[in-house]
Amino acid sequence: MAVSAEVQAGIGRYLLEVSTYLGGRTPQERRELLADLEAHVHEALAARGREPMLSDLEAVLAEMDPPESYEGPQARLAEERVPVSDPRSKRGLAYWALGLFVGGIALFGILAVVSDGRDPGFTLAAVILLMVEAIAFVLGILSWKERPGKVAVLGVLALLIWIVANYFICRSIAESYKDEAKRSMEQFLNQAKTVPEPNPPANFPPSSETKPR
Repeated sequence: MAVSAEVQAGIGRYLLEVSTYLGGRTPQERRELLADLEAHVHEALAARGREPMLSDLEAVLAEMDPPESYEGPQARLAEERVPVSDPRSKRGLAYWALGLFVGGIALFGILAVVSDGRDPGFTLAAVILLMVEAIAFVLGILSWKERPGKVAVLGVLALLIWIVANYFICRSIAESYKDEAKRSMEQFLNQAKTVPEPNPPANFPPSSETKPR
């Protein structure tokens, strides 16, 4: 029985979700299982005796096993065999993200101290910090379901907020100092204008030393 595009898309979403739990099976086993499931869904829809609607598909899928039930023991064992430090695993990505987040801050602190807060060392430290934290943020997003990944993402966001806030605070302080210096200079110039000019020296009679002979 032909089905509408909406119903076929729903079947495809169900099969795609099932396929995510078939990592421990061979490609041939995955293809056969997905084909059997699709045939079963079409047969159940045809048994309803009318053109299937999306509600019919939802009823059929509700009677079937959930996608996670197709995860075999081979898939779980393969996941357990992946070491935590392996970047291919979600947990490995999460720990890499957390390590880069903490390491980037530590490296920035070391370079800032070594450079004594002066350029070009300080600028280089800031650039390295931004690059490392960007990588940590991306890895944290990819491993968001793991706790270290969430810590890394939230930590990078908090660090970014702290940097932006400090930038505006320092800029405000610098502007206030600039305005204060400008006012002090204007006050000094105004006072200089009000100081009376000194009177010219009086004409004293020539001294005995300069009296003409």
